[in-house]
Amino acid sequence: MWVASGISKLVDPTEFSRVVGHHNLVSPAVAQASWLIGVVEAFLGVALIALFPKRLPRVIVCAVAGVLLLCFAFYIAHIPTESLVKVGCGCQLGLARVAESAAHSRSWLVTTDIALAALHGFLAFAPATVKTRALEPEPSSIPIG
Repeated sequence: MWVASGISKLVDPTEFSRVVGHHNLVSPAVAQASWLIGVVEAFLGVALIALFPKRLPRVIVCAVAGVLLLCFAFYIAHIPTESLVKVGCGCQLGLARVAESAAHSRSWLVTTDIALAALHGFLAFAPATVKTRALEPEPSSIPIG
């Protein structure tokens, strides 16, 4: 998810910056630098895949990803409706216009981001591997020696 989302923003960083600038929520300088979100997202995806078996790095990456998702939810909740309808949220550039109603799409996007943040919280503390007794060798009942 993170890698695909990051790449979708990096395919046309100028368009992503234009969409963010159209929201009128951040300064023009921040809107111009918003393409860095794609870099951060792609990095988080690769880091999550590479570091998942390592407990502490996984907790850190999941915490950063969860906080970023909550920031996205907050941002989307504050996009003016007319801007959301006209240029979309910028989440995936393939979805430039919000389908159906802006209110429905906004609530869906915010809810999805919050749910994904919760999932990252779960992943942060989930076991990296699952060991089962069925996979462990049975101790021999015959004494050796």
